[in-house]
Amino acid sequence: MTKLIDILGSCVTRDAFAFVENDYEISRYNPRSSLISLYSPPLKIKKEGINLKSEYQQRLVYNDFSKEFRRHLKNTNAETIIIDLIDERLGVLKTNGTYITNSEELKNSTLKRVLDYELLPFDSDYIKLWELSALQFIHDIRDSNYKHTVLHKSYYVNQYIDSNGLTKEFTNPERVKKIKQRNEFLHQLYNFLEINIENIHIIEPKG
Repeated sequence: MTKLIDILGSCVTRDAFAFVENDYEISRYNPRSSLISLYSPPLKIKKEGINLKSEYQQRLVYNDFSKEFRRHLKNTNAETIIIDLIDERLGVLKTNGTYITNSEELKNSTLKRVLDYELLPFDSDYIKLWELSALQFIHDIRDSNYKHTVLHKSYYVNQYIDSNGLTKEFTNPERVKKIKQRNEFLHQLYNFLEINIENIHIIEPKG
């Protein structure tokens, strides 16, 4: 019997299902949305008016503006939600009394040219704002139809595979520093969800 799942996260979770046999069907996949954006007031916009090359890219920006996934949580038929926080790296913009995710799709559209916005720094105030949004998300999960909540703790890696198929370590000091900072940031967010979501299942890749 096919089991429905929702994914709030990125392709590091979604694409994993293509590599193994399974009886799961992805009911809803919502990438490119920070929880800060998701739990802020929606901005009215027409998907067709978003100047991007594909309907998929338009939909990503539209869903982030409309906060569509939050409504989906209240009516989902999926029994499992899988969460990863890699897209939290994108940060958020404060604009028109709300927040939107600073995604590449947004950058590639013309919307940033017509918005009066402020890019929030990744500081202690940002973490507090994120935690308040996360608490609302946790409340919605508790009130939803989900039987299982899975946290996929995805991080940046310090290695890459070169053109010869050999595993190499990144050596550029700035890159190594950025990886460390971003992983520390992600660890703080993952830890908050792990502590506050009851009976959460953890997936944490080794290495």
